[in-house]
Amino acid sequence: MAFQVEFVSPEDILYSAVAIQVVARTRGGGEIAFLTGHEPFIGSLVPSEVRVYEEDGTIRRFAVRGGFVSVTGTPEHPSKAGLS
Repeated sequence: MAFQVEFVSPEDILYSAVAIQVVARTRGGGEIAFLTGHEPFIGSLVPSEVRVYEEDGTIRRFAVRGGFVSVTGTPEHPSKAGLS
């Protein structure tokens, strides 16, 4: 099952896709993988690579210099990951 992923800046949505997994590195927590149904989460990102595994099998790799990751969900939409 897939979920919506967005990379955002204060000005715009930089990337938006449907993914089956997102892997990011958080401050003090190491690498964490997010899948559909993940518990709500907010964390600080460290400079690293974020990997997005899209629904069609494509793996997108992004360099981040920091920021935040937020995972939210509702019964109708089990998970949504946002990185800013």
